[in-house]
Amino acid sequence: MGTGKSNPTFLKVLGDVPNVTIPDAEYIRGYGWDLTLECIVDSFPRQYDVYWQKESHGTVMNITSSSTNVLYGSTVFLPSLTIRRVTTDDEGQYVCLAINAFGTGKSNPTSLKVLGDSKYPVVNIESNRYVVTYGSSLTVNCLVRSSEQDPVNEIYWKYNNKGIITKISEKMDGISGSSIRTPSLTILKVTSSESGTYTCYARNDIGTGQSRPINVIVTGDVPTVYVKDTRYSIKYGENVTIACNITSNPPITNVYWEREFNGTKNVINSWTAGVQGVSLDAPSLTIVKTTTSNNGSYRCIASNDVGIGYSEATNLEVIGELPYISITADLLQVKYGEKVHISCVVNAIPPATEIYWEKELNGIKYVINTGTSGTEGITVANPSLILIHATDSDAGLYKCFAVNEFGMGYSSAIKLNVIGGIPDVDVPSMTHLTGIGYTITLTCSIKNAFPAISRVYWERYIHGSITRLSSASIGIMGVTVDNPSLIIPMAMESMTGEYTCLAVNSVGTGRSFPAKLTVKAGVTPDTNSDDSDDDTDNTDTVVNGIIGAVSAVAAVGSLVIAYWAYKRSKKQEDQEGNKYKTSSNDSKNTRIHKENE
Repeated sequence: MGTGKSNPTFLKVLGDVPNVTIPDAEYIRGYGWDLTLECIVDSFPRQYDVYWQKESHGTVMNITSSSTNVLYGSTVFLPSLTIRRVTTDDEGQYVCLAINAFGTGKSNPTSLKVLGDSKYPVVNIESNRYVVTYGSSLTVNCLVRSSEQDPVNEIYWKYNNKGIITKISEKMDGISGSSIRTPSLTILKVTSSESGTYTCYARNDIGTGQSRPINVIVTGDVPTVYVKDTRYSIKYGENVTIACNITSNPPITNVYWEREFNGTKNVINSWTAGVQGVSLDAPSLTIVKTTTSNNGSYRCIASNDVGIGYSEATNLEVIGELPYISITADLLQVKYGEKVHISCVVNAIPPATEIYWEKELNGIKYVINTGTSGTEGITVANPSLILIHATDSDAGLYKCFAVNEFGMGYSSAIKLNVIGGIPDVDVPSMTHLTGIGYTITLTCSIKNAFPAISRVYWERYIHGSITRLSSASIGIMGVTVDNPSLIIPMAMESMTGEYTCLAVNSVGTGRSFPAKLTVKAGVTPDTNSDDSDDDTDNTDTVVNGIIGAVSAVAAVGSLVIAYWAYKRSKKQEDQEGNKYKTSSNDSKNTRIHKENE
């Protein structure tokens, strides 16, 4: 027989002395305020005793739940220590201790500093750190205590933002509180400029108490702006939307776009012509009916109360355009019959497919195409307009038009003046009255005499018969290119009728309106008639002078002269009447006589 032996087994004893910690290495409290020194105990097995030690001026004192001035705590279930109405006597180093079966655990020391004394106001705070969202309201709590003998007579705050200290009183805009009744400070709308350190102050006649510093952190930033694509390519005339997405805290207050082309920047907003969008609700940019003038680099820009955010640049390229057309810049003035060349230059991408011109005269527009009579050019290869033989009907305003797949473009207008044409003939005086034997001048003026006048004549209409009068006709003067007026040296009653002045050039014949001449016996020339100026003709003066002289010698002589002249005129009319045939049945038909052309 003998001794039996088992396999070995291991024994591990679990547990350790308590792990004791104090989160804050320092406490600062205003005089007269309650204070809790936090203690955290981690123990296995569970602690069965907790107490504190205070060291001040080399003296160590144990503090339990039953110690004087302890409000509560320093127990197994509530290890933190709350001191009632701290005074300067409570200042010192504090250690939290916990005991279990393995021994005693001890925390690192924390210090307590008490501000003020029994006569100064005691200022305390609930928290020394606040985190607030941009744009929201914030209340920083401040508690003030003072004796009835020395009451508080002023409450204010001081705010430190990056070294700049500002005093805040109850009368400042944007805040409430900071008063004896309500010492806490409320900022109605927090912005990034409110970030910083705040301290509450209370003053009485003895002195001023202050709180611990309070750190305020404001969250929020400038808008984040981005565009979907960095490049857009679009056909001329189509709409394009450049997408813009914005995230912002606080919310955005303004949106606009910036376009840069060839170093020049332009701002685009919601009221810019030809665009849509660019608003707080729809920040994307829509360009309606794009043209090459929209080419460039674009950025979406948004701002909020914090600042301004920018997107990356995106490039827009518009492909193609309406034809751009330029024509001869100067006013054109040509002579009748000349060949006219009005230059037209067309720049078009894609190329032009049709060319035509438009002429406007007196508000009426005429289209001139390839093949229009009297023209050349007006083609895609040669868009210029050539008038082969200019006439006065060619005068007017001209525009050159070109069409491509994107639409129609046209030039500015140019005015064409054509000098010359059928002569413009005018008889200023339409009625004439004179007596028998007097000289009468029917004035005729000719304008627009290009080409040059080659011949002038008059037509006399008497009793349905037309007689042509020229410079070679007997008994008249004038009727020449240099002096187209008709001068009758000795008027006869038979000469009463309608007279028309005509001028001829290589273009054609121009004629005046008919002037009426009335010759009556016993009538002297009326100086107040339409032809009063004509009655002063030099020829009239000479003849009248001669007649006056003859009359002075013998009145009978003048009657003889008058009778001779009358008989001679009647004889000529009778001869002409036998020379030409007339239409017998139509009183409206006229007889045309040529006299000594």
